[in-house]
Amino acid sequence: MKTKIKILLSAVIALVLAILVIGCSGQNGGQPKPEANKSSQETTTQTSGISKSSTNESDTPGEASETSIASIPYYKDTVAELNKKYTHQERDQKNAEKHKARQYKDGFGNLVQPVPDDEIGWNSSYLNADQRGCTSCHTLEDALLNMDTYHGQIYNGYPTEQTYANCVACHAWAQPLKNPIQGIHNMNKAFPAQGGSCDSCHYIDAGENGPEFKRWDYEKFNLYKGITDVSSEDAKLQITYDQDTKSTTDQIFYKSLKSYGGWEPTNWRTDDSKVDEDLYNNWVFSIKDGVENPIEMTIPELVEKFGTQTETMKMHCCINGVGNATIFQAEVSGIPLKKVLDYAKIKEGMDAANITAEDSYPNVNAKYHIPFEYLLKDDVLLVTELNGEKLPNSQGAPLALWIPRISSGSMIKVLTGLDMIKADEHKDSSSAAFFGDFTDPAIDDAASKPNSAVLNYPSGVILTDDKASNVHLEGFADGWDEPITKVEFSLDHGKTWTAIDVSNNDPKKWTYWKLDFKPENKGSYLLNIRTTSQKSDGTLRTSIWDTQFIFHVK
Repeated sequence: MKTKIKILLSAVIALVLAILVIGCSGQNGGQPKPEANKSSQETTTQTSGISKSSTNESDTPGEASETSIASIPYYKDTVAELNKKYTHQERDQKNAEKHKARQYKDGFGNLVQPVPDDEIGWNSSYLNADQRGCTSCHTLEDALLNMDTYHGQIYNGYPTEQTYANCVACHAWAQPLKNPIQGIHNMNKAFPAQGGSCDSCHYIDAGENGPEFKRWDYEKFNLYKGITDVSSEDAKLQITYDQDTKSTTDQIFYKSLKSYGGWEPTNWRTDDSKVDEDLYNNWVFSIKDGVENPIEMTIPELVEKFGTQTETMKMHCCINGVGNATIFQAEVSGIPLKKVLDYAKIKEGMDAANITAEDSYPNVNAKYHIPFEYLLKDDVLLVTELNGEKLPNSQGAPLALWIPRISSGSMIKVLTGLDMIKADEHKDSSSAAFFGDFTDPAIDDAASKPNSAVLNYPSGVILTDDKASNVHLEGFADGWDEPITKVEFSLDHGKTWTAIDVSNNDPKKWTYWKLDFKPENKGSYLLNIRTTSQKSDGTLRTSIWDTQFIFHVK
């Protein structure tokens, strides 16, 4: 009974206190009535839109007086004053100037601005675009080189930025990329100290099925303001293409060696300034298993017996991501492998070859073989020369296997031999005929097949003078084993396109295009490139992601 009385008394006391509080603060839920605010305006001074009382003022939390509460302005009364103190043009200009996009010079000497300027500074102050994406904090090369454990490296020869898209393909079948990336960033004190958050890597899209974490690097160009759209009719793009353009040796990408030298980079032969003639003259290539006539010959002996052959062909890395430049085309010379195998006489029933090399592929503790349907063509070479010079150390000297139409994942460096096998009897090995069709887990489809990129500039390049008045871009389109049938270009976010028909292309070579555009005005422009290839069954495959390339005319 006593307990019930205590509860009742407590409720009554609380009700009385609530009525007193409401009576003191007015009937506006703690906010002053308009009338109260009007009467107080003569005794208040506005600061940043909210005013404090000129008397009885307190900045100490918990010590606000009735006068300071009543000092919050009733904004409707200030409408007549807006034209005297609020000029939107001046505010926009100040914000745009304060939040100008960052610029830097890349390693090739190009002036680069990744984010376009806009009239109100939207991209930097509201999207925080200069502080988002993988390469806003570091280059991909630095990120990998500075990991606490060993990771392979890819260095571009063309002046393009390597992006997150180059990581997707490998990590579709290796360790899922989200796991190490989230762990590395969350445990690194520098990341939150620099303002890092989920938004640094992601664009959170509130879709119909709830929030979706998308890749910022894949979404950013469609979110930016300040881009000038030009229809295909007005752009009047002049586009040509060929399949014969070759890369210079300096433009060749470098993919780090997998395992030779006991995995230790200090043991690798990668100094291209030192060509070891003795290594070339004494290097032994052998075919021992699965043939009637085993051979073991030095490179000079192979050349003397089987001669050499020269071919122009591309080397396209199987993990080359959307808009990346892990590709080149070169003139290569070497011993025709088919002549060697014809001499060795493959035993009946053999249908694949295991590769032996100092630099075995890949580095995931598995054995891989190459099916004969790709290995026994007339243009497969044991390469000894590249662009008229001895094969560089960084490209697998003194001997490398080049197989046209498949990816460079099966073009083995520092080759020592082959062994013929029956594939179905080697359950510990699987096919190494990589075609660039690794799956992107975000779309459950080929990550970048077919693919394209601008090769002569990095995205975000600033063009001035003659380079600005006549914008000249060059790049590639390629589908690994699939011939390219069409390449399309758009300067208005994909609303209209200019297409070039490249039917009957040879998939052994890339499709090298050149584009000229005369902009009428200064500004930032976005080039979308869409590629289409033909599958072996005759159906067409169009790139899932457009290559997007931004450039600034100043």
